[in-house]
Amino acid sequence: MGALGWCVRIIACILTCGIGITFNHSSTLARSPPSAEDMYSALSLCALNVNLKVQTDITGSLRALFSNAEAQGGFSVETTTEFLSLFPEGDKLKAYRAYRQCMFNTLGIDKTSLCKGSPVSRETRVAISRFSTGPGLNQEDLYSTALGSLLTQSRRYRLVLSENIQETLERLSDTDPLLSVSMANDTTGCSDQADQAFLPSASAVGDKVIVSVKVIDLETSKILRTIKVQGSDNTISSFNDLMLSTWRAIEGGLAPESWIWRNGVGFCDRLKSIISERESSSCAGVGETFKLMGDEATGNRFIDNCQKTWRRNQMEPVCRFQCVGGKPTELTLYKRLDATSVIEEPRSSSEQRAFVERLKRSYGLTDEELAKFDIKTIYPDQDLKDPQTVFDSAARDIQACLPALHMGALESGAVDHSNADDGSKNISFSNDHIKLILELYRWSSDGTRWNFLSLHFN
Repeated sequence: MGALGWCVRIIACILTCGIGITFNHSSTLARSPPSAEDMYSALSLCALNVNLKVQTDITGSLRALFSNAEAQGGFSVETTTEFLSLFPEGDKLKAYRAYRQCMFNTLGIDKTSLCKGSPVSRETRVAISRFSTGPGLNQEDLYSTALGSLLTQSRRYRLVLSENIQETLERLSDTDPLLSVSMANDTTGCSDQADQAFLPSASAVGDKVIVSVKVIDLETSKILRTIKVQGSDNTISSFNDLMLSTWRAIEGGLAPESWIWRNGVGFCDRLKSIISERESSSCAGVGETFKLMGDEATGNRFIDNCQKTWRRNQMEPVCRFQCVGGKPTELTLYKRLDATSVIEEPRSSSEQRAFVERLKRSYGLTDEELAKFDIKTIYPDQDLKDPQTVFDSAARDIQACLPALHMGALESGAVDHSNADDGSKNISFSNDHIKLILELYRWSSDGTRWNFLSLHFN
């Protein structure tokens, strides 16, 4: 009998006699690719290390599985799935820990070898575990569903796995959420495997709710950052605000669903800068306004900075103002939105995503099959085209940036009370010192509805 056979017999004796040992990683079994016997011997050691009992009635299936893996040149996603299916529900986490965290190290297997040539995603692929909640909170599924729904709108992340909908893993996640997410991830197709995991939790502290989200690199299990948000879930409105704040903290911006006037995170600082500098600014006359029409610098620091901050446009200024008595007055930050057809309104991006998901769910269509019919999700490149969505998200931007300002009631019609029938509307933000009015200005001509968004300073 060879040395490997004696090794297996000794391990079997240790398992039978109940002798405890501490497992140490070894490279003696490592080879490329490992043989089926190497795989089985490594499993025997690793099962002992994690206190996993391998029933005799599945040893034949395990040997056949490892023989097939050897023939294919190594492990695959399908190997992982089939391996875990051989163990009862209560032992799956132990089996996965033995397989993924121990056997891979023992045999020198690189996880990336399971998904060679998998497509590269422009967004970070993420998996989200089910919320864990502390005393006083019993809304794990409600929290999980709400955050998962918001993440589907992200342009930075692509949600590929929500543990909340993996029914077989729900009980396991309470014990070890990261391991259960990793297990679900490693049994998912290569194109949809996550790079990071979000592990959210919520606890009640007095009348407040503290939400914490750990962002973890799935390959190294390292915590990349921890996000904490405070709010309330006493009403539907406050719960929605809490979830929006959590999502915005994950994304790193005030309202990531809105990119109206700026790229990225700097919106709030820029808006506050315009507000603070406006009172001390000066202007020479109307000539500065005309220079802006050609995108030329005026030499006035405030005006040129305003124009640059709010996206220069060679056809029209995005910082409009009147020069009265050497002071810029009636300052307006302006943005032209896409024109739309009055006759046939296209689906918005969110509506299109819902439509595509319904096709997949109801008819089992794949992305490839949908592509044959030129049915696309319009995601994430073409987003926020619907003027109502733009207006709502811009209002949330301002409210989050300037919480000291009181938000007034939504009013129909533009600031000058015109075009209410075409969907114009406005809403004010004010205190004793300043008033801002966000306006969605819409008017129609020749079958086209024109859309403009402006922020007026009064």
